Amino acid sequence: MTRDLESITKDMFQLQKDKEWDPLFKIIILIESKVNNTGLHRLFECFMEIHIINVVVVDETDYSMYTYNPFENYGCGKKFDNIIKLGNCQNPHAELFPDKLVTDLRNCTFKILTTDYPPYAVDSRNKAVQSYGAEHCTLNTLADIGQFRINYSYKNIVDEFSIVTEDNVAKGPLKYLQDNKFDVVSSGMFLIEPRARAFSYVYGHMAYEDDMRIVVAVAGEVPKWKKVYMEFQEFVWIMLALAFVAYSIVVLVLTKKRYTLQYSVILKLWDNCFLKAGSNIQCSFPVRCVLILWLWFTFLVNSYYTTSLVSLITTEVNEYQVKTKHDLKYSF
Repeated sequence: MTRDLESITKDMFQLQKDKEWDPLFKIIILIESKVNNTGLHRLFECFMEIHIINVVVVDETDYSMYTYNPFENYGCGKKFDNIIKLGNCQNPHAELFPDKLVTDLRNCTFKILTTDYPPYAVDSRNKAVQSYGAEHCTLNTLADIGQFRINYSYKNIVDEFSIVTEDNVAKGPLKYLQDNKFDVVSSGMFLIEPRARAFSYVYGHMAYEDDMRIVVAVAGEVPKWKKVYMEFQEFVWIMLALAFVAYSIVVLVLTKKRYTLQYSVILKLWDNCFLKAGSNIQCSFPVRCVLILWLWFTFLVNSYYTTSLVSLITTEVNEYQVKTKHDLKYSF
């Protein structure tokens, strides 16, 4: 309740500084003195400047109710043609706060302050290839759906940090909104509590813009048959096979023209791979040296293999677990 229209205008600007202030509140104002169209028009212009549309003014002298709608006739929230009389407040069927988006935002033009801050906002005016930032794409999509137009104004505001004081006064790029110089500021700002309290916002559409999550299966247990060859890597198995071939060639060279002895010594080499003892072989001293060296070699290899095999059999071993993006790259 207030005595005149001038005092309520001052009170509204003061109420904006309250932490709980919300321009979407539904407000009913009772005026003790007689109101006129000029005063109401000036009052509603002040409300429009601070973006209050759900307001009803009641004249206590005759209980007439008045409001305005800056969204009818394509007003776009920036102008209104006339003052709407809702009738007498004693009417129980009077609808005080109807839906005022009569023509929505069609044919409206909104001014947007933006900058060059990829990937959120991209200034492509002087670039050969036309490209848009993520926020620009979002705004352009909304414009297509809502059938309104957008005018971008580019300004270097990347290094300007917007703050909002305790009394809801903005400093930095967001001050352009409070001064009604622009309708939207797009520069990849973080949403923090003071900003969310003082302004309306579109947020969450890029909550994971720099985050890609890949879900991989938990590695299962290695099949038992694989544990037979897991003791050595592929390269080691190849080297062992080459060692057997090399020793076999040496035996063939040392036992030329003695085919029976050649095959016997080669089979002896193969038996020694499994630590199997065979019958004595009558052979020359060089061949005996080859067999002794091969015997020690196979003994060491078998000892390591047996130890590893027992360890793998008695413990649970899982397949390799993919943990990083590099693991994923080389797993295919």
